[in-house]
Amino acid sequence: MTYPLSHFINVPELHLPSEILALEPFGLSKGKIDTTISVSLPNIILGKQAEFLFSETIKASKNYAILKENIQINHDKLTIGELDYILKNEITNTFYHVELACKFYLLKEDENESPEGQWIGPNLKDTLLDKINKFKQHQFPLLRHETTKKILSSLSISETIAQQYCIKAKLFVPENHDKPLPDYYQNCIQGVYKKHNNLVLNKDATYAMPSKRAWLLPENQIAAWFSSQHISEVIDQHITNKRSPLVYEKLGDQISCFFVVWW
Repeated sequence: MTYPLSHFINVPELHLPSEILALEPFGLSKGKIDTTISVSLPNIILGKQAEFLFSETIKASKNYAILKENIQINHDKLTIGELDYILKNEITNTFYHVELACKFYLLKEDENESPEGQWIGPNLKDTLLDKINKFKQHQFPLLRHETTKKILSSLSISETIAQQYCIKAKLFVPENHDKPLPDYYQNCIQGVYKKHNNLVLNKDATYAMPSKRAWLLPENQIAAWFSSQHISEVIDQHITNKRSPLVYEKLGDQISCFFVVWW
């Protein structure tokens, strides 16, 4: 299916303060990108879609080039990790190691004392804190590994290489949430989540429930819309299987989205 790169660029980026993650964020908007380009999006899992779209966006930029991506770091015949991207700024002749994440997190305030631990996946499987710790403890330290140094040397990179992150994040808060959030979270809020046992659908609206592989699609590419009665039955099936679906609601020309959680 055809996917406009402008839509991926506009997916919010989570820029964390240095006391949480002491690295600079890599903003895709810095790339002076041709936003008229569309690409054919492969039918692959969400995380791989994000990697593909990031790569295509960099290729469409006027000042960045990908020197290497998805770099396996092997030691003693074992893979110990992977670097996402090595980029070069063609204008400034500087190099970057960039790690990418694309996450949908829900605010579960009773889950963790750390605010970062309170942002959790729809099915309670991972948190923002997990991602940050993986960045700090594993992915970024890989740059200093002897094997990585040899790879950089093969790319003729001997200068200092900056490390940055790009977190594409869509955040959802509880229904009727009224507590203030820091701007770096607020800027990524896309909607709310609703408890299944409190769910009330609008009979005048139509609904869509795309698969996870379609969560990054533009709203105007959602083709299958259903009545509230039909979508309620589909939601029930997901909840029985302990899966929290992403649901779109269309009322007139207005489209909003929300998660329905089983927990």
